Amino acid sequence: MGRFQLVEWMPGADPGPRAIFDIECSSGTYIRSLVEDLGRSLGLPAVTTFLLRRRVGPFGLAGAVTLEELAGVEPGREPPVMPLAQALGFLPAVAVDEAVARHIAHGRALPAAGLGIEEGAGPVRLLDRQGRLLAVASGSGGLLRYEAVFVVPGDLT
Repeated sequence: MGRFQLVEWMPGADPGPRAIFDIECSSGTYIRSLVEDLGRSLGLPAVTTFLLRRRVGPFGLAGAVTLEELAGVEPGREPPVMPLAQALGFLPAVAVDEAVARHIAHGRALPAAGLGIEEGAGPVRLLDRQGRLLAVASGSGGLLRYEAVFVVPGDLT
């Protein structure tokens, strides 16, 4: 874990004492359990009543959109969300030509080495020449193993 800092202590709060913590931790840390364990070690009951994740991996609050903002998008307008190819930008990218894109859209087995993807490598983003995300795949047994395919043959016309 990175940091566990007491920001504010309110001993006279109603219905009981309250604390605000600023915690920086790795994924997989259970904050609610951490708070309960802290209370138990102090001999006090403790529960989490509010949790704000300011960052998860490469995603922070600056790029966040509220549910209300999404609900307010007018019909026919693009919602203010990050394209999936960009959201997965932490994965290495491999650009493929139109013929390979068609094979991916049909879910066909492709040799990983032919795309420069080493055995055991992955996952990688497979992008068309326009930068659209086609699939996420890994190299396995000499072939691409698709984790997810985001294109269908009709999308490539």
